[in-house]
Amino acid sequence: MVGPRDWKAANKARYIYDLRRKNILSWPEIKKIVGGSLADLKSSCDAYKVYENNFKTLYDEPTDADKRKFS
Repeated sequence: MVGPRDWKAANKARYIYDLRRKNILSWPEIKKIVGGSLADLKSSCDAYKVYENNFKTLYDEPTDADKRKFS
């Protein structure tokens, strides 16, 4: 068995963002589960929100892209 591992920053931020966006858990509940300082958790959530709203669509592959080509 493997013990707990550190989260990748992007995965942790996405998880926190989803919990808050869907209003699943409060900040104190997230802090208890995820750990770390409340300021860091909020900062991660805010950073992912900026990514989600401004950059994600730039990097997502279009659904009609030709999958036989790559560059």
